[in-house]
Amino acid sequence: MDRQADLQPISFKSDRLPGLPIMDTIWSTTEKKVAKRAFDEALVRECAALIERAKVLAEKAEQPDDIWALNDYLTEQRDLIYQKYDDHYSQLIFVFAQLLYQKWIGEQDIEGLSEEKLQAIRFMAGGLQ
Repeated sequence: MDRQADLQPISFKSDRLPGLPIMDTIWSTTEKKVAKRAFDEALVRECAALIERAKVLAEKAEQPDDIWALNDYLTEQRDLIYQKYDDHYSQLIFVFAQLLYQKWIGEQDIEGLSEEKLQAIRFMAGGLQ
């Protein structure tokens, strides 16, 4: 599955969140475990897809410029991944909204988070374009 379009930066089109002070959210021990597992699994999935895409591009390479283009592509993707996967608790709801929107996680991956957090994640994922 080619998720190239999913690796591009996205923007959030609404500034209204459903009653949750996102930046000050407290995470229970259980929620921290759920979040870590979902975060780590999404990163593994996205990197696996990137590896497959890089293999395809490498196989198609015929000219020296193709190798440098692959290098540029991988550098860009690394930067996007580093930017997206911010594991600070103050950012995780935003991260999970983006991952849900891009289908790197499903709602089942974040089951165990509070209903407020799930609502905020769903709300933001619905507002991404």
